[in-house]
Amino acid sequence: ENGSSPNYELFYLSCNNVGLSNEAVEARRSHEQRGEKNVLENLATQYTTLKSVLGFLTTNHDFYAANKLVRQSMGDGNDEKRSGNLLKLSYGQRQSADSSS
Repeated sequence: ENGSSPNYELFYLSCNNVGLSNEAVEARRSHEQRGEKNVLENLATQYTTLKSVLGFLTTNHDFYAANKLVRQSMGDGNDEKRSGNLLKLSYGQRQSADSSS
C-alpha cells in the first residue's frame, strides 16, 4: 500500500494494426522491441516498486509524461518527426490541425 513492495507483474496490451500502413506497423514493431529490451535490461532493475513505476510513467515516459507531451505538441525540432508521428498515429493519437491555417 505504500508502494514499496516489489511484487508486481508487467503486462502489455496489444492493439490492432487495422488501417495502418506497413511503414506505421514497422515503426510500432521497432519501437516495441526497443522498449521491451529497455524494460528488461534497464528499467526493471531501476523501478522495482509500483510507486516507482508510476513515478517513471508520469515524469519520464515519452507517451505519458505531461512535460514531454507539451514540448512535443509545440514542436521541438526532432529529426525523427515523420517516423515519430507515424508511431503516435499507430497508437491512436489524432493529428492536430495546423495552427498556421
